[in-house]
Amino acid sequence: AHRCVTTYSGHTDMIHCLGLRRRHGQLVTGSEDSTMRLWDVRSAVCAHVLSPSLPPMTSQSAARAAPDAPVRESAPSLWCGCLALDEAENWLAAGWGAGFISTVEMRSLACVGCLPTSAPPQAVAFLPHSDARLVSIGAEKSVYTWKVTGELETRAACSSPSAFALAARAGADGDVTVAVGGFAPAVDIFYDMSHKAVSLPIVV
Repeated sequence: AHRCVTTYSGHTDMIHCLGLRRRHGQLVTGSEDSTMRLWDVRSAVCAHVLSPSLPPMTSQSAARAAPDAPVRESAPSLWCGCLALDEAENWLAAGWGAGFISTVEMRSLACVGCLPTSAPPQAVAFLPHSDARLVSIGAEKSVYTWKVTGELETRAACSSPSAFALAARAGADGDVTVAVGGFAPAVDIFYDMSHKAVSLPIVV
């Protein structure tokens, strides 16, 4: 039977997203309280608190707010709604309710890019076998492709007025397929991120 073996305590509001750095034994959590936290999986100790309200989102600025210290009241729109780690676990991308994605280099915990969106991001993923490229969707009819340093590569229309389901996979030939879903009875498929290839209707 399954049982709870560890509880990670420290966030002051609901948790929206999780990520695992398996090679480093770390758990990353994103919360409504306007922070991300990096935890040691074995000890359940919070090693770092990261937040756009602690610029420049470094371990030094996080240290000024000790990991076990209460976080000050968060800004109404500064929740962390989604996050993703790349395959090598060198990069972290996080979407914030104020309408942007931050990219963090994990060795230094420095914020490298700030990627503005027209609405709160709701899902983000790194593209497989890519050189630090990611795709994001949110509460809008757009699919964004970015470089991790912040440059926008493409912005394409999707069927859903609010998209929150995202999957990116590489085939045997190395070509990447991206699927997007949300508040529309269809799943959009992208091969070239500049436009959707097809919409697959979902019969309810």
